Amino acid sequence: MKLFYKLFGFLIVGITLLLGLDGYLSLKREMVQFDRAMTENAIQIGNIMSGLIEHAWMESGENKAIELINDANRSNHSIKLRWVWLADSSDPLHSPGIAPVNFTRLKQGDIFSLKTDKKDKTGFRYTYVPLKLENHTTSAIELRQSLAPLAEYSHKMLIRSLKVGFLLLLTSCLFLYCFIDRQIKRRLDRLSDKAKQIGKGDIEPNLTVRGNDELSDQAAIMNVMCSNLQTAQNKIDTVHEARIKTLEQLRHTERLSTLGHISAGIAHEMGTPLNIVSGRAKMIEAGTLPLQDMIKSAGIIKNQSDRMTGIIRQFLDFTRRRKPQYTSTNILSLIRQVFEILTPIAKKKGVVLNLTHPEETQIRLRMDPNQIQQVLINLIMNSIQAMPHGGRGDVNVFKKESDDTAPPGKEQFLGIACTDDGDGIGKETLEHIFEPFFTTKTAGEGTGLGLSIVQGIIEEHKGWIEVKSDKAKGTTFVIYLPMGQEK
Repeated sequence: MKLFYKLFGFLIVGITLLLGLDGYLSLKREMVQFDRAMTENAIQIGNIMSGLIEHAWMESGENKAIELINDANRSNHSIKLRWVWLADSSDPLHSPGIAPVNFTRLKQGDIFSLKTDKKDKTGFRYTYVPLKLENHTTSAIELRQSLAPLAEYSHKMLIRSLKVGFLLLLTSCLFLYCFIDRQIKRRLDRLSDKAKQIGKGDIEPNLTVRGNDELSDQAAIMNVMCSNLQTAQNKIDTVHEARIKTLEQLRHTERLSTLGHISAGIAHEMGTPLNIVSGRAKMIEAGTLPLQDMIKSAGIIKNQSDRMTGIIRQFLDFTRRRKPQYTSTNILSLIRQVFEILTPIAKKKGVVLNLTHPEETQIRLRMDPNQIQQVLINLIMNSIQAMPHGGRGDVNVFKKESDDTAPPGKEQFLGIACTDDGDGIGKETLEHIFEPFFTTKTAGEGTGLGLSIVQGIIEEHKGWIEVKSDKAKGTTFVIYLPMGQEK
């Protein structure tokens, strides 16, 4: 989780900087205190020695004072004492260890202390305590301290600071990792996983993030959002179901309207077999036929009855409302069945229906045959009605490879072109033919829903429809259906 490592890294860097700054300031403070302690120790020793030397000078003279200084040097190895003369520095035995220009305060009777530049590895601290001697007023006790203990102490404090800092950093890392992982990362992971589930459609308000902070508030907000989405989804499902029912009702209404237009053709188609049945029945009833002729007439009556039964079954199947059922269907057989339904009305109008297709005897598609039958009947009926004085209605079945006009995800489509040689459709009318309730037919000849329903059915089958019209050459409607793996 990138955010987790970023946050953890920033905190660790911040803690490291704070620990480093604190260690540096602590080390510097300890060094100052150590140096101050060295100075105070030198001043105390200097004051004591100055008193002893002044007393020895008064009681026993200069030699006793020098002997006292030598004894002090033998007993104290960390501080070296010298008796220095401030007025005359030509004597190397009594000349100061630092330049005389720094003795202004010392000549005024103040104690003076400073560190020299590091000419060697460690350097020294010089402390001067003035002496009040008779006939020798410009002299002082010089105490020289090596800074090696200070450097050693500084090194020890640095090591200690690094150890303490490392332990504190390690402890902080462990604590922060556990805290961030438990209180932030894991809870964020739950929020993220729930967001992914919502994206996949799981909108159950079942997210649980314990606590009383922004993350738990966010989880509560996501649960409320899921509840609202469920409510909205239920409303959408209700509206969708109502829309589907309305659409099915409209499609059924269009079927009945189409059936009304071809009812005259049905009556004409039924008339011929009924006349044959009636005539043969009268011949049998008269009782003048030989047995062989009676058997033959009975067979003719049966054949014509089967023919009428088939016609009635086809029209009942067409008018019956069914739920969509996608099955593997031979599209060529379906087109021939539509031809059988529409042939009576086509003959009445003087229209010849013709089917052309590839050499295969079967071209199978996965579709709802009832809906595609309605599509074909609508299109072929439009072709018949576009030729009131007779003509030719062609249905051409062909295959089409996917191109820029096809929806993505499909490689091959089956095209079904319904062509007539009627008067054609005007350009202004052509722009509106797929709009619901738009029609150019006279009252009673159409509902204006046919092509709108056709377009909806084709789109439900993942296909599309195209139309081309020429005033001089007629109109062609072409539907494209995905072939998939079933041919």
